[in-house]
Amino acid sequence: MPDTHDSNWFANRHWQYRLIIISGSEEEVQRQRDRFLEVESELRERDTVMLTIARDPDHPAATWSPEPGSITERYSISTDSFQVILIGKDGQVKERSSSPVAPQDVLDCIDLMPMRIAEARQRSQDQEPRISPASHS
Repeated sequence: MPDTHDSNWFANRHWQYRLIIISGSEEEVQRQRDRFLEVESELRERDTVMLTIARDPDHPAATWSPEPGSITERYSISTDSFQVILIGKDGQVKERSSSPVAPQDVLDCIDLMPMRIAEARQRSQDQEPRISPASHS
Protein backbone atom coordinates (compact mmCIF):
# COMPACT_ATOMS: atom_id res chain seq x y z
CA MET A 1 0.00 0.00 0.00
CA PRO A 2 1.35 3.46 -0.80
CA ASP A 3 2.61 5.60 2.06
CA THR A 4 -0.19 8.13 2.51
CA HIS A 5 2.12 10.30 4.60
CA ASP A 6 4.41 10.80 1.62
CA SER A 7 3.49 14.19 0.24
CA ASN A 8 5.01 13.28 -3.12
CA TRP A 9 2.92 10.13 -3.64
CA PHE A 10 -0.11 11.86 -5.08
CA ALA A 11 1.83 14.76 -6.57
CA ASN A 12 3.85 12.29 -8.63
CA ARG A 13 0.66 10.69 -9.97
CA HIS A 14 -1.30 13.88 -10.59
CA TRP A 15 -3.27 13.57 -13.85
CA GLN A 16 -2.61 9.79 -13.97
CA TYR A 17 -5.04 8.38 -11.41
CA ARG A 18 -8.32 9.05 -9.71
CA LEU A 19 -8.19 8.31 -6.03
CA ILE A 20 -10.70 6.78 -3.62
CA ILE A 21 -9.76 7.32 0.01
CA ILE A 22 -11.60 5.38 2.71
CA SER A 23 -10.99 6.35 6.33
CA GLY A 24 -12.48 5.49 9.70
CA SER A 25 -12.49 2.51 12.02
CA GLU A 26 -10.77 -0.62 10.81
CA GLU A 27 -14.11 -2.46 10.54
CA GLU A 28 -15.81 0.33 8.55
CA VAL A 29 -12.85 0.73 6.22
CA GLN A 30 -12.59 -3.01 5.57
CA ARG A 31 -16.32 -3.34 4.83
CA GLN A 32 -16.25 -0.45 2.31
CA ARG A 33 -12.97 -1.66 0.77
CA ASP A 34 -14.47 -5.12 0.23
CA ARG A 35 -17.41 -3.58 -1.62
CA PHE A 36 -15.05 -1.68 -3.93
CA LEU A 37 -13.00 -4.83 -4.56
CA GLU A 38 -16.14 -6.37 -6.08
CA VAL A 39 -15.76 -3.88 -8.96
CA GLU A 40 -11.96 -3.82 -9.03
CA SER A 41 -11.68 -4.31 -12.80
CA GLU A 42 -14.10 -1.44 -13.44
CA LEU A 43 -12.10 0.82 -11.10
CA ARG A 44 -8.86 -0.17 -12.82
CA GLU A 45 -10.43 0.60 -16.21
CA ARG A 46 -11.16 4.10 -14.88
CA ASP A 47 -7.56 4.61 -13.67
CA THR A 48 -8.64 4.53 -10.03
CA VAL A 49 -6.43 3.78 -7.02
CA MET A 50 -7.85 3.05 -3.58
CA LEU A 51 -6.19 4.13 -0.33
CA THR A 52 -7.40 3.06 3.10
CA ILE A 53 -6.62 4.83 6.34
CA ALA A 54 -7.94 3.02 9.41
CA ARG A 55 -7.94 3.92 13.09
CA ASP A 56 -5.71 1.62 15.14
CA PRO A 57 -8.11 -0.72 17.01
CA ASP A 58 -5.54 -1.17 19.80
CA HIS A 59 -5.44 2.57 20.45
CA PRO A 60 -8.90 3.89 19.52
CA ALA A 61 -8.58 6.99 21.66
CA ALA A 62 -5.09 7.84 20.44
CA THR A 63 -4.70 11.30 19.00
CA TRP A 64 -3.59 11.22 15.41
CA SER A 65 -2.60 14.15 13.30
CA PRO A 66 -1.47 14.15 9.68
CA GLU A 67 2.00 15.10 8.60
CA PRO A 68 2.22 18.59 7.09
CA GLY A 69 1.80 18.38 3.33
CA SER A 70 0.48 14.81 3.40
CA ILE A 71 -2.57 13.56 1.53
CA THR A 72 -4.36 13.25 4.85
CA GLU A 73 -3.76 16.92 5.61
CA ARG A 74 -4.50 18.09 2.08
CA TYR A 75 -7.94 16.44 2.04
CA SER A 76 -8.78 16.88 5.76
CA ILE A 77 -8.88 13.17 6.43
CA SER A 78 -9.41 11.90 9.95
CA THR A 79 -9.88 8.41 11.30
CA ASP A 80 -12.24 9.75 13.97
CA SER A 81 -15.20 9.29 11.65
CA PHE A 82 -15.92 7.28 8.53
CA GLN A 83 -15.59 8.90 5.14
CA VAL A 84 -15.15 8.04 1.49
CA ILE A 85 -13.54 10.64 -0.75
CA LEU A 86 -13.33 10.54 -4.54
CA ILE A 87 -10.55 12.68 -5.98
CA GLY A 88 -10.28 13.36 -9.69
CA LYS A 89 -7.14 13.23 -11.78
CA ASP A 90 -6.98 17.00 -11.37
CA GLY A 91 -6.50 16.54 -7.62
CA GLN A 92 -9.86 18.05 -6.70
CA VAL A 93 -12.41 16.39 -4.40
CA LYS A 94 -15.33 15.26 -6.55
CA GLU A 95 -17.41 13.52 -3.87
CA ARG A 96 -17.18 13.13 -0.11
CA SER A 97 -19.48 10.91 1.93
CA SER A 98 -19.69 10.25 5.65
CA SER A 99 -21.63 7.04 5.08
CA PRO A 100 -20.90 3.89 3.06
CA VAL A 101 -21.31 4.29 -0.69
CA ALA A 102 -22.39 1.88 -3.38
CA PRO A 103 -19.50 1.21 -5.75
CA GLN A 104 -21.80 1.73 -8.75
CA ASP A 105 -22.53 5.27 -7.54
CA VAL A 106 -18.80 6.04 -7.60
CA LEU A 107 -18.42 4.47 -11.06
CA ASP A 108 -21.36 6.56 -12.30
CA CYS A 109 -19.83 9.71 -10.83
CA ILE A 110 -16.51 8.97 -12.56
CA ASP A 111 -18.27 8.25 -15.85
CA LEU A 112 -19.86 11.72 -15.76
CA MET A 113 -16.50 13.48 -15.38
CA PRO A 114 -15.48 15.36 -18.54
CA MET A 115 -12.00 13.83 -18.49
CA ARG A 116 -13.45 10.30 -18.22
CA ILE A 117 -15.83 10.98 -21.12
CA ALA A 118 -12.87 12.10 -23.24
CA GLU A 119 -10.86 9.02 -22.19
CA ALA A 120 -13.71 6.67 -23.10
CA ARG A 121 -14.11 8.39 -26.46
CA GLN A 122 -10.37 8.11 -27.15
CA ARG A 123 -10.26 4.44 -26.17
CA SER A 124 -13.23 3.76 -28.40
CA GLN A 125 -11.50 5.45 -31.35
CA ASP A 126 -8.28 3.56 -30.64
CA GLN A 127 -10.16 0.25 -30.80
CA GLU A 128 -11.90 0.94 -34.12
CA PRO A 129 -10.46 -1.22 -36.89
CA ARG A 130 -8.23 0.68 -39.24
CA ILE A 131 -8.64 0.10 -42.94
CA SER A 132 -5.33 0.25 -44.62
CA PRO A 133 -5.10 1.10 -48.29
CA ALA A 134 -4.67 -1.90 -50.54
CA SER A 135 -1.18 -2.23 -51.85
CA HIS A 136 -0.83 -2.35 -55.60
CA SER A 137 1.93 -4.58 -56.87
